[in-house]
Amino acid sequence: MARTCSAVLPRQDIVMRQGLSVRDRSRDLRRSSPAPERHLWAILRRYNRMGCHFRRQVPLGAYYVDFAWLSMMLVVEIDGDGHLTATAQAGDQRRDRWLAANGFTVLRFWNSEVVASPVDVAGRILETANVLRLRQGLPPLDILT
Repeated sequence: MARTCSAVLPRQDIVMRQGLSVRDRSRDLRRSSPAPERHLWAILRRYNRMGCHFRRQVPLGAYYVDFAWLSMMLVVEIDGDGHLTATAQAGDQRRDRWLAANGFTVLRFWNSEVVASPVDVAGRILETANVLRLRQGLPPLDILT
């Protein structure tokens, strides 16, 4: 099940500038992404052709998020076993608080969820995106998963 947190007041100014080292770090993260992230990206990339605007390994503040649709202020994180430790969970909570304080809605899914049912995960992401679109006075996207 997706874990969510949300806040209002969208702020585009918190997106980091694309300096060379930031760009290189994002590129490295994309190249070394685990299989569940690559599989979900294949689905989200198809959604991009139908009106969504997801990006991968996006620098936001001091963090890199797995996927983001910046105009919708939506962040999607895919967590593996490394996120089961108390230290990692505390870090995830700090990141989620920072993102929420800056207007982002955060969805977190486990790798196992993405592997077992990537279309369902993508559907839940699209469902949340449509709620955010409606809040902005935009029509929902009619994308069949």
